[in-house]
Order: sequence, then structure tokens, then C-alpha cells
Amino acid sequence: MPNVRLDQNGIPKAPVYEPATIKDEMDAQLVRLGAGVSTAGPDPRKGGGTYLFVANGSLERDGAELPLWSVVFIDPTESGFEIKAGQHGVEALLLQ
Repeated sequence: MPNVRLDQNGIPKAPVYEPATIKDEMDAQLVRLGAGVSTAGPDPRKGGGTYLFVANGSLERDGAELPLWSVVFIDPTESGFEIKAGQHGVEALLLQ
């Protein structure tokens, strides 16, 4: 796995592959957030939408806590979204 990088808010995001080697412009990152921490997700309008897969912990979405193995799809018609960790933090695979 490549080294984890911090985004502008100090949130660790690790690319799943080397982006320069992929020709279809797909993006995949592993996002790690501590309990209750949130960050802005990427703009889903830049692709065919965005998928979030809960690989560890839980994700808060629309007032519900989504457990391990949950998947959320953010439609490309939405202008943005928040990624928020549940009470024990989250590791989420972000696909766009």
C-alpha cells in the first residue's frame, strides 16, 4: 500500500494504486477517520458518482450509523457530501 498522505484538513488518505498508471481516470483512496471526525468528500459530479465502502468501524450518514461492510452511493447529481466517522472511527474505501 502506498504511503498515507494528509489532505488539507490533516485527514489521512491513501491512494489504493498509483494514479499515473491508470488510464480510465478512476480514483480509489482509503480514508481513515477517528471517532466523530468528518471531512468533505470529493465532488461526485466529476465522475459517475462516488461509492463509500466501510472496511472497518462505522460511518454516520443521514442520522444513521452504518456498520462494517456497508456501502453508500452518492449520486453524481449531488454537489457534495460529508464523510463522518461513527463512534469508533472508520476506514472507508472511496471509489470515484
